[in-house]
This record gives sequence, structure tokens and C-alpha cells, in this order.
Amino acid sequence: MNQKVGNYLIDVGYDSLTPNPVAGEPTTFDVRLFDQNNNQTEFSDVQIDIHQADDSLVFHGDLKKSALGLPLVYVFPTGGDYKFFVRFYNGGQSLAENTFNLNVLEADYEQPPESPQKYWRNFTSGAIVGMVILGLIISLRDVWKRKKKY
Repeated sequence: MNQKVGNYLIDVGYDSLTPNPVAGEPTTFDVRLFDQNNNQTEFSDVQIDIHQADDSLVFHGDLKKSALGLPLVYVFPTGGDYKFFVRFYNGGQSLAENTFNLNVLEADYEQPPESPQKYWRNFTSGAIVGMVILGLIISLRDVWKRKKKY
């Protein structure tokens, strides 16, 4: 996604397994700013807001640019239309901003309603088994220490 705004070109790229991001899957965004000669422009930080179609805010970030770049990984909660707002700053001065429309696909799988119950059941079972094993280890350690004394 790119857009010329004033003397700048705002470029927002995203890495997705499909041409459009998919709900429930991580999407990596990379934002860049270019001048009128297509030279990458330096900026100190960037504000990113992601809104759903009804304008409800689902993500807000004021991100500092690091030496390694500025990737943002986001997992969209549901499919549908989103607005991706980006504003570039350099030392507190606003350079350029724009809003991009983004269509997010619904996931092609559905989480079964019993999944959270299975998770907690498995977690509880694992915790109980772990406590039993820990108890056995402590008991055997005490028995082994007693045998060493005599």
C-alpha cells in the first residue's frame, strides 16, 4: 500500500501468507517514508492506529524506529474491512500521515467451542501429574538421603 502525500511517498508493506491478511494469523507490517526523489526519508518514530470499519480502535502504537527497521506484527481478531492509519515523526515534528483501507479475510477454520474447556482440562491434568511427579522425586530424595546416613 502506498500513497503520495505532499512531498512524501508513504509505503506500508505487509507480509502475509495470502494476498490479504487473514484473521487469527500474524501479519508483519513494515512502514517506510520516501521523498519526491524516491530516497528513503529518515524518521524517528511513527504512530500506527488500526480501526475496524465501524471506527472502533483495535490497535494504537507510538513506535520508535530502531537500527534494525520498524516491523510491527499484528494478529487481526476478525475478518472484515480495517483502516490502517500511519503518521511519521522526526524529532516530534509531523512529516506525513495517511489512512489506508485494508481487507482482512476470515480464517478458513473455526475454533471449536469446546477448545477452551479442553485447554483448561489439559492444563489442570498436567499440573496434577507434575505435582505427583514432584512429590515422588522429593520422597525418593529423602529416602536416598536416609540410606546414606546409615
